[in-house]
Amino acid sequence: MPKKKKSPKPIVVYDNNYMEAFYQTDYLAKKMMIASSLLCRDMNWKPEGCEVLISSNELRELSGLSRNSLKHLEKAVDKLHKTTIRIKDPNNSKNWISFNYLPKGEYRDGELKLLINREMKPFI
Repeated sequence: MPKKKKSPKPIVVYDNNYMEAFYQTDYLAKKMMIASSLLCRDMNWKPEGCEVLISSNELRELSGLSRNSLKHLEKAVDKLHKTTIRIKDPNNSKNWISFNYLPKGEYRDGELKLLINREMKPFI
C-alpha cells in the first residue's frame, strides 16, 4: 500500500520585529499568535484591525489544554495585551513605533474573539 502524502503545513513568514514580540510570550500565547496570524493573513482587515474567532475546540487542539483551563486562556490573552511590538525605521534606526499586539480579547460562549492591532498587517 502506498504511503499517504501529508498535506503541507501552512507557511507563515514573520518580520524580525514580530519574532522579537513572539519570544516575549508564553506557550499558549505563542500558539494564539500563530493561529491568529494564519487567519488574518487572508482576511480583509477592518480599520481597527483583524478580528478572528477561535472556538474552544480549536483552542484545545492548538494547546492541548483541557476544558477547565480557562485560567490559562485568560493569562495568555493578558500576556498578548502586554506584548509590545517595536518597529524601527529601516532608514533611520533612531526612529521607531511601538504598539501592543492585541488591543482586545473576549471569551464568550466557548469562542475566543481576538482583535489584532491594525499596525500588525504589514508584518503578518
